[in-house]
Amino acid sequence: MLKKSIGVATLLVASHAYSDNIKVTITDDIVKNDTECSLREAIDYINQGMPEAGYYGCGGKDAISTVMLEKNKTYLLNTHLAIKKDLTLRTSYDSSVGEETVQGLSNAILKMNGSDNLLRVDNAENALIRVLVKEVTLQGCAKDCGVNQGGLIYNNEYLGLEYVKLTGGFAGQGGAIYNVATLLEDGTSRSLVEIRATLVEQNQAVQGAILYGEAPSFRIYNSVFKENKTTDASSANIYSVNNAAVKEDITLSSLASRLVSSTFVKNTGYVVNVRDGMAL
Repeated sequence: MLKKSIGVATLLVASHAYSDNIKVTITDDIVKNDTECSLREAIDYINQGMPEAGYYGCGGKDAISTVMLEKNKTYLLNTHLAIKKDLTLRTSYDSSVGEETVQGLSNAILKMNGSDNLLRVDNAENALIRVLVKEVTLQGCAKDCGVNQGGLIYNNEYLGLEYVKLTGGFAGQGGAIYNVATLLEDGTSRSLVEIRATLVEQNQAVQGAILYGEAPSFRIYNSVFKENKTTDASSANIYSVNNAAVKEDITLSSLASRLVSSTFVKNTGYVVNVRDGMAL
């Protein structure tokens, strides 16, 4: 009896914790004035500043900028989602009593149904936004569909990926991710990609099948990179065009870009082109 009471209490707490999140209720890629909330409508709602009245079935007065997807569901996208505000996009892993939750095994899936990348993270303003994608799988065209930069993701902000799977991205630059990483006057870059506990597999590009940037601006931890292919022999799967600025007295542990405790299996092309500002 005690165990059952604890279980019910846990479920009530979990339900309350997610009560203000924006719940995507349909998998179709539509924008329609009804009571259902599509993923595109949820992102549009956040981009609009989250009005209290809600937007096409999404959000409301007490909403927060966390978008919840249903585990194991596939959400088809006809064109990319433009992300212009701080947000978290994640899978809901609410489980019944006694059910074990393993992060990353039951991800919701975003699948490209057209000829585009999936996410464009760029607010076109000076202020940096922060975007976290957690426990979500991104599936690209799985062929050359005319994307030049970022087969899955184009990023010009702070982007965090945790327990994510990136697969099927094709592009000229950045098969999985194109990180703008334009160097500022002080030698640092504006955008940053942070990757943790993520699987990146079967992506392809001329340059940077895994990640392409104008300068090194990434932090990668405990991730696996498998069967990615960079076709330009002078490039690499993680490719940075320029060096980052590095002070003479900087230590290895304080470098902005790092690649730590990660595994590379059956990739085609060099793993990474080493630039100033990297800790490997």
